[in-house]
Amino acid sequence: MDQSAFVRDECAARLKQQGGAGLAVEYLLALACTLHGERERALQTFLTLGDRLAGKGAWEPLAAVAERALELDETAAGARLLVRATRACAAIRLVSRRCAARGAS
Repeated sequence: MDQSAFVRDECAARLKQQGGAGLAVEYLLALACTLHGERERALQTFLTLGDRLAGKGAWEPLAAVAERALELDETAAGARLLVRATRACAAIRLVSRRCAARGAS
């Protein structure tokens, strides 16, 4: 068995055993699927992970995951995740600048 298949299988097993081993394991599963040539499984894993990150408000990681998904296939779901993350990051930067400007005055 090649290493990407081994990593894929281990990550999938951990996600099943622990009822969700964590976001990093899910990301690693998507990468291993990509390396093993399982584009559809990788895409679906990235999109599912993106939804979970959006639910947690983890905007920068969401942007990275959405970009990975779009590299595999330019889907509407991937584009929506990227737009959502980009808008949220821009809003956070704007608020941070305003707070900094108020603190400087």
